[in-house]
Amino acid sequence: MINKLEQAFLNSLKREEQNNFLRFITFTHEQAHFGNLFEMHEYIADLDTDSTKVYHIKTGEKYLHAILTAKSIGLVKAEIYEGATITDDGTEITITNMNRNSSKISVAKIYETPTATDNGTLIVERHLLGSTSNPSKVSSSIKEDAERIYKPETSYLIVFTGEEDNCKIDFDANFYEVEEDNS
Repeated sequence: MINKLEQAFLNSLKREEQNNFLRFITFTHEQAHFGNLFEMHEYIADLDTDSTKVYHIKTGEKYLHAILTAKSIGLVKAEIYEGATITDDGTEITITNMNRNSSKISVAKIYETPTATDNGTLIVERHLLGSTSNPSKVSSSIKEDAERIYKPETSYLIVFTGEEDNCKIDFDANFYEVEEDNS
């Protein structure tokens, strides 16, 4: 026997009529169907020791739910700062709606090479432990399966710092935005 809560859950599920089976999709996947899931991709071809590549995520009036992924060949430090003081946003990066049938655009903006007078508060520090040494190259990646929720109207810096010469980085941001925080 199922209780009322379980019955309400079952009633809320969508049944695939043609095949008569229940289909479960994640909330993030559903956001793609609704045209609310966005992505940004950047490739850094050469980052040397103590060189940095900096990105500025500027949230709008909505909460930003994001999964950031970085892969590297070479030792790289990755940091996220919250509440940065930005004097020049930098160059805007194209953000794509993952539903190509949707005309919705992201409220958040992402820029490369911003000018900051204060990085803000360090909230994440990770190390990509790849290697550029020959004869073999080793790659490493950071993929957080759990999304982070970023505050509205806030500037965030993503800073990649080379810890050896000739590092290569593949950087992705996948995100959706919501009106209120339900945490």
